[in-house]
Amino acid sequence: MRPLVDPSWHLQFQADKEYAQWAKANIGWYWARPTPAVREYFVRSQRWWELNKHEWDQSIMNDVRNHMVYSKILEYPKTIILNPRDYKSTMLFDWPAIFMSESKIDAMNDEGVTVHYTMIYNDTKTLVAKQFGQWFDESYYTSPPWILQPLNIAGTKAEILDQIAFAVHLAKVTNRSFMWPNRVRLQCEWTTGYNYTPPILLADFQSVADAVPWVEGMYFRNRERFTDAEMTWAYHSLDEVVDGSEESMLAFLSMCQSEISEVLVVDFQELETWKVVNLPYARDAIRSVGIVECRECAHMERFSAFNSPVC
Repeated sequence: MRPLVDPSWHLQFQADKEYAQWAKANIGWYWARPTPAVREYFVRSQRWWELNKHEWDQSIMNDVRNHMVYSKILEYPKTIILNPRDYKSTMLFDWPAIFMSESKIDAMNDEGVTVHYTMIYNDTKTLVAKQFGQWFDESYYTSPPWILQPLNIAGTKAEILDQIAFAVHLAKVTNRSFMWPNRVRLQCEWTTGYNYTPPILLADFQSVADAVPWVEGMYFRNRERFTDAEMTWAYHSLDEVVDGSEESMLAFLSMCQSEISEVLVVDFQELETWKVVNLPYARDAIRSVGIVECRECAHMERFSAFNSPVC
């Protein structure tokens, strides 16, 4: 980005789908000086939109920019497309791969200046920003909620959704915030093997947020920037307690509800899913929290630089 002391520029835009000065701009955010040329640009865009209200505003503003570039009113460097390496857009890089990796998050933050969370819908943007360490509300980390952290969620897409729903139910009945896992292990549907993927590409974010408060999977790591105060922990393994009987399930529930540690870790490792989901209590719990498959993920994938986690 050119600094304010440089008088050569009037408008600086983020790249949309490719990086070139002739390419289209993304109007999600930009820097603009209050110059006559910039005022003319916005007035022209507004008038064009008022006559064509069914057109996409970004398309209109790019068409106006092109006219003003060709007429030498806003030619380069009066308008500039910024390098997406520095001014990042989640439409242009594989953000799910970064979501799952501490080292990749650090590398992204070291390289970039800003991240535009485009093509990530609604409050899912907030989860991704928090996961990437870009949430700076100190009290959010210094006054932590009690947390339920599920570990080692794995299986088919349906099994993973059931496990997430059951973990959300446990968070709800123990008055805890649900911690989104950094990743889940997804069994391939069409081939042998598996993929690791962020759970928000499988479970609909809003259906979880409607059921319980939540924190990002990197919460403890991000919290270290603001405080060194320790939290108390407890660990319970579903496989070690639940044996497929309703009695064992109710015993596990009682253990969780009586736990007084601030962080309750529930491990799904080695669990045979039928031992939980076939039990009447668990079936009712999974149904009641209403966790559904991600509604917008196919659309996000279509316009973003990542591939479907389903293999």
